[in-house]
Amino acid sequence: MLSLVARAAGRRDLSTTSFCAELGLSYKQLLAHDPAQISRLVELLGLDQETREEVQSWSLVPLPGVKVSFRNETYVSRTLMNPVVRGCPACLRDNVMTTELPPAGQMVMQSQWQVKYVHKCLLHKKELVPLWEISNPRHRFDHAARLRELSDDILNGRLSQCDTPITDYDIWLGERLDYGKDSTWLANHDTEIAANFCTLLGAELKRVDATLELKNTEVSLVGFNVAKQGPEAILNALKLLASAADGPQDRPKKAYGELYTWLSQYGIADQRWDAFRDLMREVILETWAIPEGEAVLGNVLQTRRLHSVDSAASEIGRSNKVTRQILTHKNIISADDTRSDKRLTFNADCAAPVLSKAKRLVMTKEMMTHLGATPSQFETLIKQRVLARALPATISKLHWDTADADALLKTLLANPMSVNFDDSTWVAFGVAAGRARVDLSKAIRAVDDGTLRVGLRAGKFGYAAIVVKQAEMDTLRPEKPQYPTLAQFGLTIGLQKDGALQALFEAGKIQTTSFFNPETLKTGIYCTDEDQAAFHAQFTTLKLLSKLCQKDNRSMARELRSLGVTGVEVGDRVLTKVFWKKDIERVLRLD
Repeated sequence: MLSLVARAAGRRDLSTTSFCAELGLSYKQLLAHDPAQISRLVELLGLDQETREEVQSWSLVPLPGVKVSFRNETYVSRTLMNPVVRGCPACLRDNVMTTELPPAGQMVMQSQWQVKYVHKCLLHKKELVPLWEISNPRHRFDHAARLRELSDDILNGRLSQCDTPITDYDIWLGERLDYGKDSTWLANHDTEIAANFCTLLGAELKRVDATLELKNTEVSLVGFNVAKQGPEAILNALKLLASAADGPQDRPKKAYGELYTWLSQYGIADQRWDAFRDLMREVILETWAIPEGEAVLGNVLQTRRLHSVDSAASEIGRSNKVTRQILTHKNIISADDTRSDKRLTFNADCAAPVLSKAKRLVMTKEMMTHLGATPSQFETLIKQRVLARALPATISKLHWDTADADALLKTLLANPMSVNFDDSTWVAFGVAAGRARVDLSKAIRAVDDGTLRVGLRAGKFGYAAIVVKQAEMDTLRPEKPQYPTLAQFGLTIGLQKDGALQALFEAGKIQTTSFFNPETLKTGIYCTDEDQAAFHAQFTTLKLLSKLCQKDNRSMARELRSLGVTGVEVGDRVLTKVFWKKDIERVLRLD
């Protein structure tokens, strides 16, 4: 609208201010886009409704909050209102068609030239240049006066312009401003927001990519080529920037530079940036170990997503070195991951049980004190696998989990009886189990299911105070296996001396059964009736054949060799006293 008034003033060789005064209009109120003044101007200029709407769409209409309406979109004022007024001298020169009118009355100041993100004239393929710089809006927007001052320089070509290639970004921005057309994903966003994001993103991508292709590409085009594709492409670009900032102290500000500053500060109250903020926030939360309660681009993180080795070490109160070893041992991180302690991140939820346990770890002496056990009692609990180290001693001396001690005491002391100190009918829990040849784990299960009563010796604490009746513990003693051991079975079939039966066992060729022997407190290899039947179904021995054929062992052995039967092969060894039954049945009748 101001450009239209300026041309009307220029035709009369007047300044815009003087022209308005002659028409009885307030130039000050026109600058403020006062509706009454605009209506009066439209009437004086004889504009129809369609022309009025088109002209007004190219005007800067003030809005609350330091914003303006332009081309039916909202802009931050500084995007369009700058002391430096730019333009294309080639376009202004082309506007002058006659010498009968003053040049200032023919030159058209195009509103899109003042858009911060427009840098070129698409028609002439030239860069826009500064025409004048004036802080006072009253004089800055008096196009008639300013163009009258510059007419000779414009017409004589003294305002130099550089030729410049027109990019896809320039065409896209021009079509959005001229026609409101956009076939890219950016159509979902205001022109100002989209153009600014392309510029900021492109600058950061060029910063981290030193390739010749990007080096010679305008930042706006670099960003546009990514942003036009939508969220997935933008996320990939943001991840690339994050990966490039891989130093131990590098944070999102270092990774994203001015783009981060804009999203976190300048544009933080502008909801039009939310979609881009959400994308960056997602990458930040997938990359850095942000603690719970910290604000990330305006949103407070309610629950930690990632831990780093460094943050985990702080949480559990261990050194970074030990923490990394713990996490590696528990397969939370890979031993091959060479990232720094601050940048090596992992899922916080998955690691939570490991870190909780790590905070409870104590040294052996503290564990014994916590459990209330003597050194010998503690050693027995370890030997019988009631307690196990939470970590190998090679990682840390803090390798006992106090929760294991708590769980054991909770089971044993669920319903204890009070016992006088001098009552000799009650015996220490471990002592009673040892006398009865009962595995401690079995005794603990008996307490848990209520079949073994527990007393608590007065004057003592914890595990050392736990006592039971010896007679009750004795009832838990399992019976000795009623089957022969592997060695005893070998004796009955003549394979006790040369290790043949043991060789068959180790080769997995015979069937056996494992039983716990309460007398030895060890698990042994035994041969049940079923195991023995399985052996006899497949094998026979020299002793058994000699007895069946009523011959001595030597004669039987010579006869078998003469018939071509040598024995069972195990690896590179031939067992000459045991034979496959099927081989014997081919040469001898066994009935």
